[in-house]
Amino acid sequence: MTSRIDDALSAKLQACALNFNRYIKRLFGDGTKLDGELASAIQFSAFTLDQQKLLFRERDLPANILAAQKSFEEGLSADDYNNERYAFRIALVQKTVSNRGTADDVIEFVKSGSEESEAINRYLLKEVEKQKFRPGKVVEIVRAAGYPKFNMHHHTQLCNKLKARDPKNNWGTKLSDNMWYWYEGWIEKVKEHCAEAGAAYR
Repeated sequence: MTSRIDDALSAKLQACALNFNRYIKRLFGDGTKLDGELASAIQFSAFTLDQQKLLFRERDLPANILAAQKSFEEGLSADDYNNERYAFRIALVQKTVSNRGTADDVIEFVKSGSEESEAINRYLLKEVEKQKFRPGKVVEIVRAAGYPKFNMHHHTQLCNKLKARDPKNNWGTKLSDNMWYWYEGWIEKVKEHCAEAGAAYR
């Protein structure tokens, strides 16, 4: 038993929870999802500055757990280590408000590139650039995942059917070379489509 386990494992446990929800939806349908009922948790305790300093100074996890974690993570690529499916990391900042109408908002989403997000990034985190894939690479990855009959024509049909380039989906982006690139989320969506199609792409 240890009181310092959160610092070492909470990001991984959060990723596990999100992965679990993702896969029960994929395997058993949207009716089984948990994010509608258990979307967030309440933090019942607040940390004083002195308590924060103490937590950062006294990382008294057992040496064998620290050694096992270090050994495992040294073998990870940078992409795997920073992937939200391995460890879901967020920054929590105590909020002060100037507008009383927003004083009861528990969560505030700060737009990337705004002055507020730049201030947070300076002190807490650096946003990780999403990996991008050309359509041919998407098809290659999906085929390697067990769907060898999936081809570029199928990919184009699925893009059109789902209006995949609509910015609200956040499945990809057009870069300065005027070419469209897909994010990993789109690859997972394509795999879901292939899995639902049964033997059609196998």
